[in-house]
Amino acid sequence: MSLRSRDTSLQAHDIQLEIWRQLWPTGRLALSIEMSEALRDITRAGIRRRHPECAEPEVELALRHLMWGDALFFKVYPNAMSGDAALAP
Repeated sequence: MSLRSRDTSLQAHDIQLEIWRQLWPTGRLALSIEMSEALRDITRAGIRRRHPECAEPEVELALRHLMWGDALFFKVYPNAMSGDAALAP
């Protein structure tokens, strides 16, 4: 299975993989954290675009709902059904 982006050439992809392979474990961890934070920022922006009426606490709850799924989200936030806290994805 390849995770190469459609807009990335095979040669560029191979170079990128080689650079990642040469990273120390701490570098890989830092890169993983950075990519995870970037994905969360992109997801927050999408939530704000779809729900401009939401305040930041609601955006954060919607993000958690998307990340965790219904079962875990409503176990952690059992009262989220009332109001807009559990925005649909």
